Amino acid sequence: WGVPVLMTFEDYEIAAMKTRLPSAGSEYVTLGLIGEIGEFYGKWAKCLRDGKTWDDDDMKKELGDILWFLAALCHESGTTLSEVAGMNIKKLAGRAKRKTLQGSGDNR
Repeated sequence: WGVPVLMTFEDYEIAAMKTRLPSAGSEYVTLGLIGEIGEFYGKWAKCLRDGKTWDDDDMKKELGDILWFLAALCHESGTTLSEVAGMNIKKLAGRAKRKTLQGSGDNR
């Protein structure tokens, strides 16, 4: 595939969606994302329980699985990781400017 180690969101989405099976519809993507997040936290919990350090490569693999499902969910929703990331940074920069990073509520 000739995939670089470092890539843009756009490059990632193009490559990731080439691996998406036709049967991986919106319900699968949504449930899969939830499942991968649960798996991530489950492995972390076991490390805490057992007093072990989580291997960095294993953690990155789990985060990669989450990223794949997030990219697929963005695709399903008619948006991109880049658009979502940009909107999020704009929101957070506004909160930082207004000194409202702490607190609760979506519109602070």
